[in-house]
Amino acid sequence: MAIDNQTPQILPNAIASQASSADINVIPNTTTEYGAVSVAKGFPTETRLPLTSGGVPPKQQDMNGLLKLISSHSIFLQNGGTWTFNQDVSDAIGGYAANTILWYFPPDEAPYQVRSMINDNTYNFVTNPEYIDGDHWEQVTSSGGGQGMPIGTIYVLSCSAGYVPEGSLPLDGTQYTKAQFTQLWNNYLTGNDPLLLTCSYADYASDIATYGQCVKWAVDTVNETFKVPTIKDGSFIQQALSDSELGKCYKAGAPNITGSVEGAMLGQGAFRSGTGAFTLSNGPLQYGIGQSGASIFNDTYKQANFDASRSSSVYGNSNTVQPEAVALRYFVVVADGSINQSMMDWAAWASSLAGKANVSLNNVDATGKATAVGWGMPDYSAGVSMGITNINRTYTAPTNGFCILGIDASSSKIKTFVNGNEVGICITSTSQQIIPVDVGDVLTLGAESIDAFDIAIFYPMKGVLNA
Repeated sequence: MAIDNQTPQILPNAIASQASSADINVIPNTTTEYGAVSVAKGFPTETRLPLTSGGVPPKQQDMNGLLKLISSHSIFLQNGGTWTFNQDVSDAIGGYAANTILWYFPPDEAPYQVRSMINDNTYNFVTNPEYIDGDHWEQVTSSGGGQGMPIGTIYVLSCSAGYVPEGSLPLDGTQYTKAQFTQLWNNYLTGNDPLLLTCSYADYASDIATYGQCVKWAVDTVNETFKVPTIKDGSFIQQALSDSELGKCYKAGAPNITGSVEGAMLGQGAFRSGTGAFTLSNGPLQYGIGQSGASIFNDTYKQANFDASRSSSVYGNSNTVQPEAVALRYFVVVADGSINQSMMDWAAWASSLAGKANVSLNNVDATGKATAVGWGMPDYSAGVSMGITNINRTYTAPTNGFCILGIDASSSKIKTFVNGNEVGICITSTSQQIIPVDVGDVLTLGAESIDAFDIAIFYPMKGVLNA
């Protein structure tokens, strides 16, 4: 039989909602009143017995009360009501059963569903959201995030530089906080066994320094911050064949090209030198035989060897060749497409990207690049004395900048150190030294005697003053 999916008659109010108090009873959960209705027993036995056997007729007030109670739940759902954790309900039923689905309505975040992870669950996530931790309650992601894709999906989109799809972030290494992405942090990035590939900030920085990219999420549980993965221009993603390969980065490479040619002449041979991919090596002794059968010469010959990796380390660094490619933008899904799991205002965030530089600076014009380069120059109008004397021989850099020293000394040389590492020597006769330093770096002079200082000034970088 076909199912009738037509909209039922609309209930503008619960049944008997306008009944007078004389025509309706409030239905209790239990009662000992003879012939009265309760939620636990409904109409009691005596309401079906003949009057001659002690039976009593059902009451109109009880029937109205039951109809009102039942229809009020239908009105709640008909009018768009949704169930969240209700302390009264929890107390009445002894806690929610495992796999119960309820809604959570954060004050500054779009609502989403949560699932009970235990039976008799009395942990109130409305008053204590920290119970949505995967142990008591867990966030329910529908069919996936970001237009139907699971959280953590990396995808490519043909879009402009300023467009960021809702629920996704560019793979550019930007740092975010737990407060911005609470559920992503709790359910995917932290815990004993995070669902996404994570690493420490130090390991993330190591991959960036070595490969220029890192496909793992850097997580700092102390400061409760994280960085999204970074995929640099020109990289592509390949299948990991084992657990040990998950999140591993590879440098660009091509198969090596090797080979050699040989030749022989008297003296130094046919080949005298090699450059680039070519090298020379001595071959064995060779003998020329005349018509009479006598030896007419013997000499080593030169062998020319070819090794493409001598010209570039790219050759021999892989067993494949870079395929043809197109350049588009990578994104990673961080929030559900239908239920926003973050506290981000996506429209405002995307709008804020306008006019900002990419990590690769490929959207910066010549004027912008010249400005950026200028920020690395010393600001000579903001120099400060370093206060170095024969007694006070250290200086801590307040910002990124340059230490400029001009020293007179009777000894043969004065060594300079930054964070304990020797970085130079000031030769006597009023020599000068310029030492770039990072904020917090400690400049120290060696133990040699200093006669006088012509100059000991710190100049901050212009970029520090324009940050």
